[in-house]
Amino acid sequence: MTGTMGLGLLAFVGMWGLMMSAMMLPSVAPVASMYQRSVRSYRALRLAGFTGGYLLAWAGAGIPALLTAFVARLVSDHPGWATAVAVAFASCGVYQLTPLKTRCFIG
Repeated sequence: MTGTMGLGLLAFVGMWGLMMSAMMLPSVAPVASMYQRSVRSYRALRLAGFTGGYLLAWAGAGIPALLTAFVARLVSDHPGWATAVAVAFASCGVYQLTPLKTRCFIG
């Protein structure tokens, strides 16, 4: 069975979003509780927006995971491509640790 568990895009993203939301809910619960107590106007709409945004963000995080699984399947027969993909991911990780990333967002 592949990394996608044989699921299509919509099924995988739905499963991924549900799984990540369930795992991350304990860490967001204090923030959600504080937000719920602080909202006075348009309460139902704002709480629905908070919940929908939370679920959408985690579901969206499943798309790169799905693409990574597809890339892994594609490069499994081509070690040269696998090395190139590994270098690309390592470069992204190094970029996250550099001050260059901060300068790009500040100005």
